[in-house]
Amino acid sequence: MNFLKFDLIRNKRYFRNVSILFALLIVFGLALEFAPINFLSLDSILSYKMVFNVILIIFAFAIVSFAIGLIRKDLFTSSSTIIFSLPMGRSKYFTSKLLLLVLVYIYNLIFTLILLKLLNYQITSDLLYYFFLGLIWFLIFFAISFYGQARNRFTKKNHGNAIIILMIGLILILGFFICKNYSLVLVGSGIQHALPMNYAFIYPFAIGKLGIYKNLTTLIYYIIVLIGMWTLNTGNLEENLDL
Repeated sequence: MNFLKFDLIRNKRYFRNVSILFALLIVFGLALEFAPINFLSLDSILSYKMVFNVILIIFAFAIVSFAIGLIRKDLFTSSSTIIFSLPMGRSKYFTSKLLLLVLVYIYNLIFTLILLKLLNYQITSDLLYYFFLGLIWFLIFFAISFYGQARNRFTKKNHGNAIIILMIGLILILGFFICKNYSLVLVGSGIQHALPMNYAFIYPFAIGKLGIYKNLTTLIYYIIVLIGMWTLNTGNLEENLDL
């Protein structure tokens, strides 16, 4: 927890900038909401889908840029020497990083949901389920990128980028076949096997005759992948730092 607090303090500028950005967007959203219809109408200017996509792009940029900056600061700046010389187990170090990313994700998500609500979007359980799966993806891609860049940083072999591409490709291909053919979906209070679904590895829902149902296999698969990446990263740090 002490290292997590240290990271929060070290990245306070990021949280300040994100707060300012979303505050401006919220003010703009309020202006759209209360502006006279004949002066500024959201429906007549942009489609709801387009506005939703723009907000998602801003959200994705905010969290991805933080993750990239975190990897750079911890592995490729002078502070990395201090960080990895601290008397702390590498599993605790990497766990604190994942917890930091969870906090960053939730922090940005709260602002994003407020903005969507101001623009009259419905915040449904399906949308929150999608964002939860997005958090798992975010942590997985960070873990893969950290692993690859750590290989570049702590070994003499410069093949980290190739490892990143290969691992992402393997995870997505395996996820496609598993989730496409063996998806279990939540229907009411029961679980049923879904018919083969296209793009099920990134779409956490199954479309049935009576509605849209949550795909449990997609979520379970990526949680298992995340646990595997956590184990791989902590082992990699122990090995390359000679602990």
